[in-house]
Amino acid sequence: MSPLVARVVQRFRVAQRYLSAAQLGIGNTVANELVKVHRYRDSIVVTDLTNAGKRGKACMEFTVSPSYGGLAGTGADRDSWLDRTGGALAGLVSRGYSALRAYITDEMQARPHTIDFGERKLRGVDVEPFGRVFAFKIRQPNQGHIEVRVSPLSFSVIDHHWMDHPTDPTAKGHFQDTSYWPAKKTDATAFYAWMKDNHARAERFMNMDMFRQTWERLNIKYDSH
Repeated sequence: MSPLVARVVQRFRVAQRYLSAAQLGIGNTVANELVKVHRYRDSIVVTDLTNAGKRGKACMEFTVSPSYGGLAGTGADRDSWLDRTGGALAGLVSRGYSALRAYITDEMQARPHTIDFGERKLRGVDVEPFGRVFAFKIRQPNQGHIEVRVSPLSFSVIDHHWMDHPTDPTAKGHFQDTSYWPAKKTDATAFYAWMKDNHARAERFMNMDMFRQTWERLNIKYDSH
């Protein structure tokens, strides 16, 4: 470990007692252009975003969790470890993937057999780069809504709409969901580029037709079900 990384690790080890679980609660993510840290119930996943979204490049990712053999085995011990370690890793994101990996490596050396660690190499093109995620709902008639989520490499639009009975107007209808997603990643990136400049406009779309018309105008292909 380099002297610089060692100093960073030591500083955050001292500070980690002040980091609360709220900084990286279960299901939460802390990320920047360099790295992403995501907390699951029983583990923490750290992904290098340096080459995210790039073809011909790779992104490393590691997963850590407390070892059942190394801890007392109670849920409280595991939760405490995940809270503490998640907070410490979240505090290191500005230093990039290597600093987070060095922190865990140092912890493993200091406390052998207490941490389960696994690392893998991902294709850069399959890793979503850092960027604002646009997520919102548009109210529709009959308590329906359109749920929208647009990220740098994907989008999802769900039309939750009311359906009357097709043959009997007196019969009770039902809600139906129709989902839309990009046919290719290039379609997703094109819609994301449009959304960055037009998200306020999109949030005022009155119905699903306005999304379909926008995709047609931008030559964005999509699948639906």
